[in-house]
Amino acid sequence: MKILLHMGQGKTGTTALQNGLHDAAADLAKAGILYPVLGRRMTAHHVLMALCVEDGAIWHNVLRRYGGAQKARAAAEAALDEIRAQITTFKPHTVVLSSEAFFYALDAAARTKLAGRLAQLGGTVQPIAYIRAPAGLYLARVQEKALVSVNPIQPAAQMLRSPIEQTETAFGPKMALIPYQASTFGRGGIVSDFVTRFLPEFSRLDMLADKRVNTSVSGEASMTIAALRSMVAPNLDWTPHPVTTQLAQVLRRIDSALPEGRKAVLDPALCRAVTQSSTDYLWLRDARGVQFDEIDYEDFDQKALDGFAATTLRLRDILTIDPARHERLLMMALAETLGQGQRAKQPEAVPGPRKIPRRSAFSFAKSVLRGSLSK
Repeated sequence: MKILLHMGQGKTGTTALQNGLHDAAADLAKAGILYPVLGRRMTAHHVLMALCVEDGAIWHNVLRRYGGAQKARAAAEAALDEIRAQITTFKPHTVVLSSEAFFYALDAAARTKLAGRLAQLGGTVQPIAYIRAPAGLYLARVQEKALVSVNPIQPAAQMLRSPIEQTETAFGPKMALIPYQASTFGRGGIVSDFVTRFLPEFSRLDMLADKRVNTSVSGEASMTIAALRSMVAPNLDWTPHPVTTQLAQVLRRIDSALPEGRKAVLDPALCRAVTQSSTDYLWLRDARGVQFDEIDYEDFDQKALDGFAATTLRLRDILTIDPARHERLLMMALAETLGQGQRAKQPEAVPGPRKIPRRSAFSFAKSVLRGSLSK
């Protein structure tokens, strides 16, 4: 038996892959492939990180789900027992475990401990990671955090050499490293690519299509969400808030309908500096043969971000924002949220959540129009 340990990176289509594998678990089992289902609405195996990390390293969403570190550890032990029981029942030739937490959240000692715990399942472990180019990876992380915090992620070199080498030391085999370039994956995306590479015996790719929509928002939408969050939840870090979650749903609908481009873009100078400083990607090319078309491998400079280190960057310093689009998006979101969506000319309003208090919404609009979007 072999265990495919899909470790991320985060922001490389991991959610789509986990959703697809989870939804097709029964069909995969018929083909001798076990993707363990560990509970209701649990499509990934993040809880297993609690087997091997310190309390402070357990992800916020895992702690929230289980009610603290102690309960998370108990849940992780129960999950490992459940995986062992499913292996006994289904007798698979391949087990797939997936969590992007395994790539960055584990130090060397935790990786060694995880390897020991997974060895109890039997078989050999093949670690796998899809790798994203540094600027795109940083941008995706900035957008992710903008939904759950008013404090944007500050620019830094994107590190990957240590996690890769530590994983290989802990597990033995070389990691399978695949460049994440959505344009080369075809219509099936990462799901199709993963199955073709690692599960070729499973021919029903149609069964693995992710039915969920997991779209990012534009830079203008990220700014709007951050501004509202600074008013309703300024002190919550990495914690969702129902009001900003509701606003994000509204903005996604409007974003996708506006004729202007909706893809978020980094400030050009910052984009280049993040890439230049990420020298681990030069090692990745030279040592592992993984390279990206958008990287100029003659342009690396470890000090490229020094000019950005003097001050704490705000979201508007990090993203390229179209002021006209930002204003239009904001006004249309307010119109829909306040129950006046029918008055918006383009796009046609879609009935949606309207639970944000009118007073809060008006106050928010006033603060935005006064130029208070500083986060």
